[in-house]
Amino acid sequence: MTKLQILYPILAVTLLLASCTADDHTTFVPNEAQRLSVTVTDGDYTSATTDDTSATSATRATENGYTTEFTEGDACGLFVVRSGQMIYSNEKLTAEKDAVTGNLVWKPEEGTTLFGGLSDEHYYLYYPYQASMDGKTAALTGNAPTDAEFFAPLIASWQPQEDQSTYDNYTKSDLMTAKGTAAKGANNTLRLSFAMTHRMALAVIEMPATTYKFENATDIPDFTTPVAASFTGNNLPFRNTDGCYRFLYNSATSPSLAGSYDNEQKEFSFSPSATAGSYKRYKVDGAATTVKKCTMQPGDFYCRDAEGNGYVIPQEASFALSQHQCIGIVYYLDDITGDNSGLLDTKFPNGTHGIVMSLWDIDENGEPKDGNGIMTWTYGDSESVYDWIKNNISILEAIGAIEIPDIQETDSYSGYANTCAIRAYNEHLSPDDNRRVKPLYALDAFSMKEAYKAPSNSSGWYWPSCEELKVMFLGQGNSKGTSGRDLLDGQIGKLPLKDTSKPEQPANAIKLGIAERWSSTEYNRQAEIAWNINSNGEAGKYPKYDEFMGYRVRPVLAF
Repeated sequence: MTKLQILYPILAVTLLLASCTADDHTTFVPNEAQRLSVTVTDGDYTSATTDDTSATSATRATENGYTTEFTEGDACGLFVVRSGQMIYSNEKLTAEKDAVTGNLVWKPEEGTTLFGGLSDEHYYLYYPYQASMDGKTAALTGNAPTDAEFFAPLIASWQPQEDQSTYDNYTKSDLMTAKGTAAKGANNTLRLSFAMTHRMALAVIEMPATTYKFENATDIPDFTTPVAASFTGNNLPFRNTDGCYRFLYNSATSPSLAGSYDNEQKEFSFSPSATAGSYKRYKVDGAATTVKKCTMQPGDFYCRDAEGNGYVIPQEASFALSQHQCIGIVYYLDDITGDNSGLLDTKFPNGTHGIVMSLWDIDENGEPKDGNGIMTWTYGDSESVYDWIKNNISILEAIGAIEIPDIQETDSYSGYANTCAIRAYNEHLSPDDNRRVKPLYALDAFSMKEAYKAPSNSSGWYWPSCEELKVMFLGQGNSKGTSGRDLLDGQIGKLPLKDTSKPEQPANAIKLGIAERWSSTEYNRQAEIAWNINSNGEAGKYPKYDEFMGYRVRPVLAF
């Protein structure tokens, strides 16, 4: 499907065609296969009028508007007319990613070879591809029609889907056409350029917004989001990442859009009207912003923005999650700098707000993994990591430690210091030493993956201590029960699922469930033993290495 982005509207893609002899206008005689470079430029929607603040009336977030970015699997239909004769009719061109360059290459159906490059040729392209184009192009009269004239029957009969609430349905409704221009390129290349024109009109509905202010954390940025609307009837708009709703329609029609918000206490309705290729925005109740005070609490959602900064979405605004990159859930609120040997003091001179649980367990390669992502604490052998730390404190002092991190302490929130100490321990061992602590390598690999990088204003991902894991399951302030686990798993259930057409997106979140997990805390009486936590928040002592047994690892971060 296509992706909508607020970007400069240009995308270069290529299609392999073959040339033909210069004097043959009816029979294709291949001369030399040449790569036809196709540049697709989205002409964008233009503003139809000023904002409509009548009733119940919304818009794009920026005047740059939308551009259309094609992705793998998208398909267009190509027509080639030469000297008033149809040479190619509705040839399906599908976008594929070139394995070498990463660019999109538009390819015809398997077994089809296309030829071109003769005089008096005209090229027409439309999106999205339709299997049948019978009666949807104008009759050829010998002249060279514009794309609007050539596709006039298609444009006139095009009816966007009523239910555009899914991204797929929305983009399938966005009819675009273009007439190509050709120019010779280097190495016997024919370059075609298509400036796509949107043939439908666009209604953009801007809802009133709520700004949430955290009373117990005034230095946490406010969170502002448009309220969610519930639409009635058959016409269902798509909610874009900016929180506004979009609805495509044929300008020759007058669809009705109706809905409500604020628990159906406030209703709105309107019939959009704009010319083809333009948009008009409708501000529901003036799209006013209301400030609402709230309390940051366990169960709030922790997100990362495009600049790499972390921010919090209060749980009462969970309806907005589909427009944000959630990477974790807040589960503990308090300052933990005092438990971490001074290693967090520089990053958080005023203390931390609390701890966030990652949405994922990870396997030994740092990949999110549900089910079979278990691992051992070491690669095979064991010794007391704490003893090594005591004898090499200067290494940790060099990175800011003001005291010896006690990785055998079971009731402290010291996972960050534990992680730093174990990383230093691993680094002093040879790459094939079986005493190395395996979860640290998994954690570091996870932290480097673009989709899972921790925000710059956080501690970064670390391996939680025994106490930090216990609280994850028990819930803050509890000594027994599973209220923490139940809360976190319930919040994970509110998160949107991964869009499988977007491989760059993070994996689906993984619930805590009944699995057991390793902590970064050693047992203080036996060097070969470490602590794990079961699904009831109970601590257990298990061998660091057992070839028949392993446990999961769940990263956390401080913010």
